[in-house]
Amino acid sequence: MLGAWRYGAPMADSEIAAWASCGAMALTGRADGPPSVAPAGVATAARAVAADVARMTARVGRSVVLDGAALLGERAAIAGFGRRGAVSVGGAARFERASDGWVVLNLPRPDDVRCLPALLEADVDTDDWPSIAALVAARSSAGLVERGRLLGLAISAPDECPPASSPVRVLTQGCERTPVDRPLVVDLTSLWAGPLAGSILVAAGARVIKVEGRGRPDGARVGPKPFFDLMNAGKETLMIDFSDRADLRLLRTLMERADLVIEASRPRVMEQLGIRPAALAVNAATSWISITGHGRTDDPTRIGFGDD
Repeated sequence: MLGAWRYGAPMADSEIAAWASCGAMALTGRADGPPSVAPAGVATAARAVAADVARMTARVGRSVVLDGAALLGERAAIAGFGRRGAVSVGGAARFERASDGWVVLNLPRPDDVRCLPALLEADVDTDDWPSIAALVAARSSAGLVERGRLLGLAISAPDECPPASSPVRVLTQGCERTPVDRPLVVDLTSLWAGPLAGSILVAAGARVIKVEGRGRPDGARVGPKPFFDLMNAGKETLMIDFSDRADLRLLRTLMERADLVIEASRPRVMEQLGIRPAALAVNAATSWISITGHGRTDDPTRIGFGDD
């Protein structure tokens, strides 16, 4: 049954056994070599997170017991991906060596690829990766990251140390929502992280409404249909024209009635739509989860892609 492996207590006891049994170990290492066991601790961390999820979802309605390690490999298992060394299994992200260290460059969109000449300040053939790698090797990692950030690319150095920050919290006074049997969740996310959170809330008993743009639907729709279905089964779907005022009023009304909003846009996107988390929290006691690459306050214009 679709997604059946993600539920239930994990059977493996050791880190390496858990890493191997979840399928993620098959995705790490060089394509022509053996799988790598070095990141095995990630499986243990995922199991710990799954235990937290089970405790938290019990307060929503039903405790959702996940095999946290299995979540790490399920997309690749459905899509038939395998390990590719310094290239991500989906093919969009690459580790490249700069003059002073490594950089990770993620190019999932055609517009990202078209930015390569601007990033490298050279007229390059975007299909000629040996030439691109040579240009990257002649530049510093910090310079590439800064220029890529300005171009709106998902690029980083593995040794970057983001500033320590606390989650943004908006406290409300005198505005509490009456408990209901099924919490209402509005999910404006796409791809993997947000939809996964929404799918767990569906399993916990929440009513989840997935909102997509008419002209810009969830990018996961162009991938394997079983994966999209796994992430979004049990959700209701609402298509919104974000340029239409009536549709935006409908969206804002829905969000004001929601117990929780999940979104993964840069803050300026919501500002342009006239949707502000603080206003919703104060006026309607709506909670808000924002999934970002580099935070809503420290570097809110910088993007990141995590599912590849």
